[in-house]
Amino acid sequence: MSKYFSLLFFALLSLSGSGVSGVAQAQERAQSFTTISGVRISPLSNGVQISINADGILQYRNPDTNGSSMQIAFPGARNGTGKYFFNVNRYPVSHIQL
Repeated sequence: MSKYFSLLFFALLSLSGSGVSGVAQAQERAQSFTTISGVRISPLSNGVQISINADGILQYRNPDTNGSSMQIAFPGARNGTGKYFFNVNRYPVSHIQL
């Protein structure tokens, strides 16, 4: 009887452990997204102010400001503006591409 109990206990433990890891893996894959809802471009006397509006928390990474171009990535953001290209045409910014 004790061999049967230990085998049953091990089988239940294995099943519960795999269920927990399956839930943990599903949670790791679950992501929340924010939607970029608007881009506002305001010319200034000595440059351009660019405001990006979103419906949630907008995080950025990899700000590359070296050279003649600047690239900022917004991971987990979707484009909800309906446009992918914004022509700024004000020094020092020529355009914005989402």
